[in-house]
Amino acid sequence: MSIPFGVYSFRLLMNLGSSDYFSALQRIKKPMALIAGSSDDQFYSDRYATTLQPAKPDFTVELVRGLDHVDMLLKPAALAALRRTFETMPR
Repeated sequence: MSIPFGVYSFRLLMNLGSSDYFSALQRIKKPMALIAGSSDDQFYSDRYATTLQPAKPDFTVELVRGLDHVDMLLKPAALAALRRTFETMPR
C-alpha cells in the first residue's frame, strides 16, 4: 500500500503524540540512540541531547555533521553513523 505524498499514516500520526515523552523515556530499560543530521531543517537537532538525556542519561545522541533531515535517508555518511553508533552501544 502506498501513502499519497502529503498524507500521514495512522502509525506515523500516533508517533507524533509525544505529550509525556519524559516519563516514557524514564521507563525504558534498554539502550537507545538517536542519530540525526547536524543541519536538520525540520528539527533543532542541537537540542536533542539536552532535552532527552535528563530523562535517560545513557541515551546516545549522534549528530552527523553537515547532513539535513532528508540526507539522513540518502547519504552514505548517515548509514556509517548508524552502524558506528549501534556497534558501540551496550548489548
